[in-house]
Amino acid sequence: MKKIIFVCVGFCLHISLCAQGIVFEQDKSWKEVLALAKKQGKSIFVDAYTTWCGPCIQMDKEVFPLPEVGSFYNSKFINYKLQMDKTKKDTEAIRGRYVDAAWFEQTFQIRSYPCYLFFDSNGNLIHQSGGGNLSGEAFVTIGKEALDPANTVVNMHKLYQEGNRSATFIKNYIQKMAAANDPQVETVAQAFIDSQTNRFSADAVDIMMYLTYGSDSPYFKQLLANKEQFIAAKGKEKVDRYFSRVIDAGITARAIKTSADATSGKMITQVDEAGLYSYFLQFYRPEEARLQTDFNVAKFAKLFDPERSYRKAKELLQQDLRQKLTLSQLHQLGNMVLRDGVDKADVELVFDAVKAYKETDELQNLQLFCKLYHFKGDQARSLQYAERAMDKLEKSRPDYVRVPATEFVQKIIVVMPTPKLVTN
Repeated sequence: MKKIIFVCVGFCLHISLCAQGIVFEQDKSWKEVLALAKKQGKSIFVDAYTTWCGPCIQMDKEVFPLPEVGSFYNSKFINYKLQMDKTKKDTEAIRGRYVDAAWFEQTFQIRSYPCYLFFDSNGNLIHQSGGGNLSGEAFVTIGKEALDPANTVVNMHKLYQEGNRSATFIKNYIQKMAAANDPQVETVAQAFIDSQTNRFSADAVDIMMYLTYGSDSPYFKQLLANKEQFIAAKGKEKVDRYFSRVIDAGITARAIKTSADATSGKMITQVDEAGLYSYFLQFYRPEEARLQTDFNVAKFAKLFDPERSYRKAKELLQQDLRQKLTLSQLHQLGNMVLRDGVDKADVELVFDAVKAYKETDELQNLQLFCKLYHFKGDQARSLQYAERAMDKLEKSRPDYVRVPATEFVQKIIVVMPTPKLVTN
C-alpha cells in the first residue's frame, strides 16, 4: 500500500509541475544554483530583471506563468530570478544577492531589461537574449535556441571570430546580438554593409531595416536619402510600408503639446500643428507634408476637441488632395465627419470621397459603406454590406458569432463617445 501511495504522490507531483508556470529558485545564491545545476546535470536560465521595468513585469505576469512555458523550462533548466536594482522593500534574500547582481551586471555587460541569460551546468554562458511582450511560444523558442549549440549567440561570436561572413549567418547573428542588447551589433552590421560591392544590396538593406529604431536612426536616413536604390533592392510596396511604419511611430511624440495658461495657470492640451508640419517636412514635399499634418491634427484633436477634429476632417474631404490619402485615412476622416448621420450634406461628402472603393473587400471599408447606405436611407444596400462584413469577420475570427444583419447595422451606426485625454 505504501508503494502505491508513493507512486500516486509522484504522479500527482509530476502533473502539478507540468500544469504550472516556470518554477524559479529565488532564495539561493548564484553559487548554490551552480551546485544544484551540476547535481542535476541541467542548464541554467537566469531572468535578470528590475522592479521598475514594465516589460519585466509583463513577462512575469503573462508569460512565465503559462503551463506550456513552465513545462519546457522546468524540465530543461534550473530557473533563477535575479533582481538587478535595489529598493527599500527588498527582502533579506534579495539583499543577500546584491553582490551576485553586481557581478552579473559587470561581467555580462547588462544594460537593458529584461535580460535572459543561459548557462551550461558548469556555469559557462551559452546564450543571451532579452525583450518583453513575447508570446509563450516565442519565449520557449529562445530556450530551445539556448540548448542548440548552433543557434546560441556565444557560438555565433566564435564563428564570427573565425571568419564566417556569409549573408545568411550575418543576418542571423545580428538578430541574436540585437536580442541580447550586444553593444557591438552596429559595428558588425556596418562592417558587413561596408564589405558589400553594392551598399544597398538586398542583404545590406535587410540589415539596415532590421536595425532601424526610429526616424532618427542613421540607417533610416540613409535609406530615405537613397530611396531609388532601396526600391531596386526591395520593391516599392515593401519600401512604402517600411517608411510608413517608421514615420508613423514618431507622430504621437510630436502631436500633443501641453502648456500652462498664462492667466489661470491651468494646463492646456493642444495639437502641436507646427511641430507636426516640421516633422513631416523631413520626409515629404511641402504639399504632402501639409496634407499629413492636417490629417493628424484631425486625428489627435478628436481626443480633446471633437469640433475641431470634425471641421478639419471636413476640410480635408472637400479638397482635391484627398486623392493622396490612403483608404485607411479616408475611413478615419469619414467617421469623424459622419457622426450620427443627421447632416445629409456630410453623408454625401463622405460618400463622394470613398465611392471609388465601393467594391473594396476590406472590413473597415465594408463597415463604412454599411453605415453610409443606412444614413442615405438605402437599407437594402446597407444590409448587403452588413452581410459582407460579417462574412469577412467569420473568416478572420473563428469564434465570431454572426448576428442578424439589422442588428449588425445598429451596432455599426452607434456613435461612440470620444475618449478624453487625461492630463495633470
